[in-house]
Amino acid sequence: MKVRTDNAAPARRPLALAVAAALLAAGTAHAEPMFQAPLYRGTDMSRYSDNFVEIGGGFNTQDSYKFGQWTGMTERGGYVLGNFNYSSRGAGDSPDYFWANGYNLGFDARDAALGYTSQGRFSVYGSYQGMPFYASDSTKFIFDGLGGTNLVARTSVIGATANPNAGTNPARINAALVPFDLDTQRDIWQVGGKLLFGGNFETYANYRQDNVDGNRLTYGAMFATGGNPRSNALALPVSETTHQFDAGLRWSTDKAQAQLTYWYSKYSPDASSLIWQNPFSIIAGWPAGSGYPNSYGQMSLDPGNTFNQITAQGAWNFMPGWRVNSSLQYSWGTQDAGYLAYYAPIGFAPGGGAIRNPATSSLDGKVDRWLFNIAVNGRPMPRLTLRAKYVYDDNNNKTAENFYRVVPGGLQQAAAPGVQNTPYGSYTVNRASVEADYQLLARTLLRGNYTYVNTKWVDEDRARTYDNIVGVELRQTASELFTGYLKYQYWNRSGSDFTWIAGAPPTPPYFLNNFVQNRVRAQADLGLSETVNLTLAADWSRRSYSEPSSGVDCGAQTGAWPDGNRCMGLQTSSWQTYTADLQWRPTEALSTFVFATYGDLSNDQFGRQINQGINNQNALWTASLAQKSNTYGLGTNYNVATKIDVGATYIYNEGRTNTGLTWGPALAALVPAPLAVPPSTYTLHSFQLYGKWAVTKTLTLRANWWYQKLNAFDYAYDGVNPWASDRTIFAGQNSGGYTNNFYGISIAYTGF
Repeated sequence: MKVRTDNAAPARRPLALAVAAALLAAGTAHAEPMFQAPLYRGTDMSRYSDNFVEIGGGFNTQDSYKFGQWTGMTERGGYVLGNFNYSSRGAGDSPDYFWANGYNLGFDARDAALGYTSQGRFSVYGSYQGMPFYASDSTKFIFDGLGGTNLVARTSVIGATANPNAGTNPARINAALVPFDLDTQRDIWQVGGKLLFGGNFETYANYRQDNVDGNRLTYGAMFATGGNPRSNALALPVSETTHQFDAGLRWSTDKAQAQLTYWYSKYSPDASSLIWQNPFSIIAGWPAGSGYPNSYGQMSLDPGNTFNQITAQGAWNFMPGWRVNSSLQYSWGTQDAGYLAYYAPIGFAPGGGAIRNPATSSLDGKVDRWLFNIAVNGRPMPRLTLRAKYVYDDNNNKTAENFYRVVPGGLQQAAAPGVQNTPYGSYTVNRASVEADYQLLARTLLRGNYTYVNTKWVDEDRARTYDNIVGVELRQTASELFTGYLKYQYWNRSGSDFTWIAGAPPTPPYFLNNFVQNRVRAQADLGLSETVNLTLAADWSRRSYSEPSSGVDCGAQTGAWPDGNRCMGLQTSSWQTYTADLQWRPTEALSTFVFATYGDLSNDQFGRQINQGINNQNALWTASLAQKSNTYGLGTNYNVATKIDVGATYIYNEGRTNTGLTWGPALAALVPAPLAVPPSTYTLHSFQLYGKWAVTKTLTLRANWWYQKLNAFDYAYDGVNPWASDRTIFAGQNSGGYTNNFYGISIAYTGF
C-alpha cells in the first residue's frame, strides 16, 4: 500500500471522457487518442484487426489519484505504452486459428487474452483484466497498523493524561496523523471453451476468479448508547476472492433451440473482522475503564457466501412468422459464516476471546428464487407484429429467525437477548406485458405497449403493490434525411394499506409508495446535407409520490406548514437530459464534430423533527436537491497526407449541486435560519492532441498530448479537519483538484 502526503481531488470519473470516447468510436475521426485506458475500439481499427506490436513511453507530470482513478496513471513519472494483436490461421482453407492480444500493458487497467479455435469443432481461451480504483490520496488516520486488521491508536494522540476527544485537542491529533492512500485492485482471470459435436449439440464451460486487494474508508462507533457515542475514521482492509463457474449444453435446429446451464459463485474474504483501539478518553455514562487504552472496537467484514443457479431455456418457430420462447430458473444463495464476538470487552486484545450468540453460531442465511417467463411473438398480418410476455418471480428469504442479544455499541452488552431478526427480501411478482407494432408507412412504425405488475411483499410495510405502465412510440428508420423516434410512457403505482409503527411518523419506503411517472424521450438524426449530420436527443421524466390510497392519517395535521397531512419521505423526483451533436465532413480528408449536453436531476423531501411531537405541524421541514451539469466538446481530424493523420479533441464539463432547506415555526424557534449548505461544484477541462504517421508500410509512429485540469469543491469533504468535531475523528480527505499533462510516443510494427 502506497503512502503519500500530497493531496488530490476525490472527484468522480469525468463523464466527459466517456462522451468523447463514444463520439470517437462513432466514426467522427480517423485517428485515435492513445491515452484512453482502457483503449477504446475506435476508428483506428488497425489496433484490433491487424497483427501488430506497439511499444513506447509516456510521462505524467503530476501525482493525482483522481486523474488516474480508473487507469493507474496516478503518479508522476514514466509509463510503458504497450499493445499487441496477433492472429494466425492454418494454410489454405484451414478452420483452425490462434489469436492473442494485449492492451494498456503499462497501466494497472491492462488486459490480455489468447485463444485457439477450430471452427465447427471446439475453441478454448484464457484472459486477464486489471480493474483499479484509486479512491483517495489525501486521507489521514491516527492509527498504526494501517492496511491490516488490527489498528492501534498512536500514543502521540493520547499521551499519559491528555484528553484525546477530537475537538478539544486538535494539536495532538494533527501531530499523530498518518497519510495513507485508499485504493483497490481487482484482478480478473478467466479460462473457458466450448465443444461442438454431432446432433446439433454443443457444450461450454467457463471459470472466472476475481482477486480484490486494497483498502476502503469506513467509520467505527464506540458506545451507541450509554453516554454520548464517539466514532473515528478507519482504513478498512479489503482482501477477497470470488470464484465463478458456469457450464451449459445447447441444442439447435432451424426451427428450435434449447439450452441447459448451471452457474456457481463463491465469495471468500481473507479476514473476518477489523479491530481498533478506542482512541477516546472515558466520558460520563461510559463504564469504568472503557476509555483509552483499555478498550477495543470490533467490526465484522463482509461474510463469505455461495450462490447456485440452474436455467433451462427453449425457443420454437412453431409456424411461419411465429415464435415462442421460455425459460425456467431456480437459484439459491447461502451465507453461514460464523459470528464474531458481540463486542470487544474491556481489556480485549487483538486475537482474544469472544462472547457469541447463545442461540446459533451463524446467521444460517438462505435465499432461493424461482423465475419463469414465456413470450410469444408473431406477425398475424403483413404490417402488424404482436408480442406478449408473462414473468413469474418468487424470491424467498429462508434465513433462520432467532433472538439476538442487543448490543448498542462496540463495547457494551445489554442484559439479555430480546430482538428477533426479520428476513427481509421475500416477494412474489406476476408481470404481464403486450406490445404491438404497426407499419403506418414505409419505414414508419407505430408501437404501443402495456405492462401490469402485481407484487406481493413479505415482511414489508405494505402487502401488495400494483404497477400499470403504458407506452407509445413513433419511429422512422432507414431514411437518408431523417431517422428518429418519439416515445411516451405513463407509469402508475398503487397498493394495499400500509402498516405503520405506532408512535412513529409515517414514512413509506419509496419503492413501496404510490407514484405517477411521466417520461418522454426523443431523438432525431438529420442528414442536413451530404457533409453535415445533426443529432438531437432529449429525455425528460418526472415522478410524483402520493399518499397511500387507503386514506391513512399521516399525522392528523390540517392547515400545517407547509402541508402537514403529507406522509414523510420523498415527494417528487425528476430528471432531464438534452444533447445536440453536429458532425461536418467537408472533404474526405477533414472531419469535425461539436456537441453539447445538459443534465438536470432534482428531488424534494418532506420530514418532521421527532422530538417536537408527531402531531406538531410546525415541526415540519423540507429539503430539495438539484444537480445540474453541462458538457461541451469539439474535435477535428485531418488527413494531412496519405500517411499522416492528426486530430484534436476538447471537452469541458461542469457540474453543480444545490441543497435547499426550509422549516416550520417550531424548528425556527430552535434554529432561527435553516442551515446554509454551500453548493458542490465541479469543472473539468480535457484536451488531447494526437496523430499517427505511417513511416513505412509496416512501421507507424503515434504521438499524444493529454491535458486535464480539474477544480472541485464538496462541503462534505473540503475544510473538514480530522479534529473538526469533539465526537468524531475524520479522515481529512478533500476534493481539491489537479492539473495533469501526459505525453507519449510509440511505434507500431505490422509486418507479420
